[in-house]
Amino acid sequence: PDLEARVALRVPDPRRVGFERLLASIRAAETLPRRGRIHLLRLAVLLPIEAARRLAEGGEPEPLLAMGEEALAIRREILAEMRLPDPEDGTGTSDPLDRLLEAGIGAVREVGEALRDGDRPRAEAALARYRPRLPGPETGALLERAIEASR
Repeated sequence: PDLEARVALRVPDPRRVGFERLLASIRAAETLPRRGRIHLLRLAVLLPIEAARRLAEGGEPEPLLAMGEEALAIRREILAEMRLPDPEDGTGTSDPLDRLLEAGIGAVREVGEALRDGDRPRAEAALARYRPRLPGPETGALLERAIEASR
């Protein structure tokens, strides 16, 4: 069998375990050297995407959102110093990573709550409000998929 199938046999939720390990590395670092900052970057960018994927597939994103909130609570200052290149022009920079992570958490949470309440227009409005602040198109596309699946 392929590697992903073998991992799934041993670890029921390998992506969640991966994020738990990233967060553990972030927690353990008193001062974050370059390597620790890469962990923060990965968590800030990838966690909202995975949380949105879970929501789109009918899963529960809340454990991942809680990990993102913990990362913000313990490393906000460093996240605020970090930026991604701006995909619009390639020369500028994005919002700081703390804002991108907050937007990703907020978008997934608000869209999810609206869908659980059966309020599709509220879910669409939440996505429209957060979309300009998300770090790339993936999170928004997955949240659109979740909204479409709610029909």
